[in-house]
Amino acid sequence: MGRTSQIVRIFASVARRVLLSVTFVWLASLVVVAENTDAGYSLKLKSIDADSIVLTLTNHTTAPVYLFDSYLKIGHNPYLYRYNKHTKEFKLSYLPYIQFLDCKLAKRIYLDESRIIRRGQILYSFTEIPPEGYIHVMIPKVNLQTDRFYKDVDMKSYTIIDDNYRLIDDLKLKISDVEWDMNKLTLEFAVYHQVQYFKESEQIRAALDHVVHIIVRDKVTTDYDIVTCTLNLNDIIDIDRKENLHE
Repeated sequence: MGRTSQIVRIFASVARRVLLSVTFVWLASLVVVAENTDAGYSLKLKSIDADSIVLTLTNHTTAPVYLFDSYLKIGHNPYLYRYNKHTKEFKLSYLPYIQFLDCKLAKRIYLDESRIIRRGQILYSFTEIPPEGYIHVMIPKVNLQTDRFYKDVDMKSYTIIDDNYRLIDDLKLKISDVEWDMNKLTLEFAVYHQVQYFKESEQIRAALDHVVHIIVRDKVTTDYDIVTCTLNLNDIIDIDRKENLHE
């Protein structure tokens, strides 16, 4: 009986390794690992008006890419603002909190600022940027001002498997710890090369072993490039007229 149990355990272990191998071969047809090409994109300030600014995000590659835009739709939220005490850099970060985003809404919906760090409150959403094309991204001026920052962390280093509260604890930073003169603010966005997983997540989840699916989801959701643009807010906040900076 003991030998039979041992054989079963060995078989289960081998089967899981085979499943992992087959899964990643199959997944290759869905996911293309993003290459870190700084020259692949450019992000520039296009125009300023009384209530908002407009950025131009250009795709210099020969394939379509996808801007993660879920947080652009939720307005002002303190969890989007980061401060790096080493570089003294202030950020408005639209990088995804992969631990809490989902492809379907939770049954219970929260409307306060904490919704961004609650599972299933905000869905994955993307805007396609065509090959060698561009899109315009509008940011309300009210989103460029805040009195509350969180610690700047490496968002890709926190996986779905991690304890969610570890990320929240690491983000904490008292506003008294920093002084922001509203001079420079860096905006950062996530650009994905593939979004097929997000369209078919339920089918993929159903087809995979739970552990394998978590590994796959971690890989896919963190597989993005970061595009940044630093603004001088002194040139923006006080401007109440439309000004085209470039085409």
